[in-house]
Amino acid sequence: MSDLVIFAGTTEGRVLAEELVGEDVSVTVCVATEYGKELLPKSSNIHVTDRRMDQQDMEAMLREEKPKLVLDATHPYAREVTENIRHACENTYMDYLRILRSSELDGDEPVLHVSSPEEAAAYLDKRKGNVFLGTGIKEVPAFLNMEDALERLYVRTLPSVDAVTKCEGYGIRGSHLICMQGPFSKELNEALFRKWNISFLVTKDSGSAGGFQEKLEAAKAAGVSVVVIGRPMQESGISLQQAVQELQERFRLRSKQKVTILGFGSGSLADLTLEADEAIRQADLVVGADRMVVPLEKYGKPVFVSYKPDEIMKYLEQHPQYHRVAAVMSGDVGFYSGAKRLCEKLEKKGCQVRLLPGISTLSALCAKVKTTWGDAVFVSRHGRSQNLLPVLNFHRKVFLLPGETLEGLCDILLENGLGKVHITAGSRLSYEDEKILQGTPEELRNESCPEPYVVLLENPDAGKCVITPGIPDEMFIRGKVPMTKQEVRSVILGKLHLTRDAVVYDIGAGTGSVSVEMARQMDRGIVYSVEKKKEALELLEKNQKKFAIENMLVVEGEAPAALQSLPTPSHVFIGGSSGNLPEILDTVLKDNPKARVVLSAVSLETQEQAVAWMEEHQVEAEVVLLQAAKSRAAGSHHLMQGASPVMLFSFGGDGTWDKAGS
Repeated sequence: MSDLVIFAGTTEGRVLAEELVGEDVSVTVCVATEYGKELLPKSSNIHVTDRRMDQQDMEAMLREEKPKLVLDATHPYAREVTENIRHACENTYMDYLRILRSSELDGDEPVLHVSSPEEAAAYLDKRKGNVFLGTGIKEVPAFLNMEDALERLYVRTLPSVDAVTKCEGYGIRGSHLICMQGPFSKELNEALFRKWNISFLVTKDSGSAGGFQEKLEAAKAAGVSVVVIGRPMQESGISLQQAVQELQERFRLRSKQKVTILGFGSGSLADLTLEADEAIRQADLVVGADRMVVPLEKYGKPVFVSYKPDEIMKYLEQHPQYHRVAAVMSGDVGFYSGAKRLCEKLEKKGCQVRLLPGISTLSALCAKVKTTWGDAVFVSRHGRSQNLLPVLNFHRKVFLLPGETLEGLCDILLENGLGKVHITAGSRLSYEDEKILQGTPEELRNESCPEPYVVLLENPDAGKCVITPGIPDEMFIRGKVPMTKQEVRSVILGKLHLTRDAVVYDIGAGTGSVSVEMARQMDRGIVYSVEKKKEALELLEKNQKKFAIENMLVVEGEAPAALQSLPTPSHVFIGGSSGNLPEILDTVLKDNPKARVVLSAVSLETQEQAVAWMEEHQVEAEVVLLQAAKSRAAGSHHLMQGASPVMLFSFGGDGTWDKAGS
């Protein structure tokens, strides 16, 4: 006995069967061919029969199985079969539902509508040109009476022994017999039409599951006239989506769409792993960016072009007939890939997800130039903001997914004193027009490097720069703007408790000595240097370039107004407040009450403001009075010359200092 009987033989029938795999539902699936049986899923709860049945056979089977529901998912043109199933259910008092395939025609397509294969053949007999028959082999005999039929007729059919035998019996053989399993993409259809110089396409209105729209689009692109054989009858029933919902509600199914997110390497078919190839072959739908899905046309799968998770999710929800989906990502799914975000969204919606790795652009490029990548660090500026110069200063080998042209990258390196860096650029890896360029920024800045491209950067001077705080004062371009001196700077940096990914405000940045020191400590962080004086702004930019600091952004304006458009800070240094200290502190801590704050006060007025604000807000700060003195020559002697005393106030933070080394 069975809980459910499905009359299948179509995409809809297979999807319904797959929905029931492993469920606590006993299912009998009826198909008419052995090939149809092979396409169905294997599961202990699903019994498949390929026995041909007339109405009496169907009635006998239904009385024996006593199902709770019968689903008719046969082809929309299988009129006689549908009539037999419906009458068999009526005579055995079975609950019957017909699965309808929606028509793709809206009346605007430039096609000829005919009521039968014979009418189509009569129309084509009076015209010259090759005919592509995309209706299946049952309609072949109607076209054999056309003049020069065996020379003009190209038949696409399933790759089954029965189909091939029948076509050969009709005289259709060799290149005129195209054995393929659908559905077929627009691009594949178009290629076939052009290859065989097709003038007319004969098809049925088989709906989206039958790839009807893809046929129409391909015919239009190839200049092929379309003859559509109308559906034999008007039916009532439910859609595939409604059928799936009916099964889920009636039998309380737990089935889910199965999505394989796979890495496609650089984009060449040769980059596909065998596991990825098999996943695409088994998929009902291929999803991915245009550059990724175009090479996969040979699989003949329906395609949805998108790399955006929200668009993909919406499409899958609207098309539940796609039970197995292959989502194709460039490179490797674990290397700067959108796979993580898509996976999270799919699983949240209840989909079953698996990830298949691919060949990353990193490993591909390194293999091309016979080098290793285990000693490299990785930076991606592709569609995101990420620091390069701090990383390149400290690491000898950096792999980069660039966000700028090769010329732009070379200019950045040259402008920041990194002209010795050796560049290996790989353009359009794995494609026929692949290009590998090697040289210095000066040598490569005028070279053509088509996108997409990736870069391996090797800096012979990496790691040689001093990383401890306290750059000598004389190394900065100073002008007449006051500067926080070396010894004070070192203490300030120690009190700030910076992290590698900190977001820092340097308020009253002056020459930028503190900003430069902070930025050098944070390869993943950023410093916003806030300053209102014109001369100081010019010095900030000059020192930024001199020290090759990329993660330092100069902000013109007076705090706190200049802070309004900036990201929330994790750390704040206040070196100059222009009398606005209370307002600055209020603004900063409103954005982030846990921000780590260090402020320096030279004047008594600033010290008084700081103490008053802290008492009002009940803030306990560490206060350090710092005075440094340096020796200077005085004739044959050396005297100590003291700098102005500085009072440092430090408070706040989220305890990251306590986690050091954890």
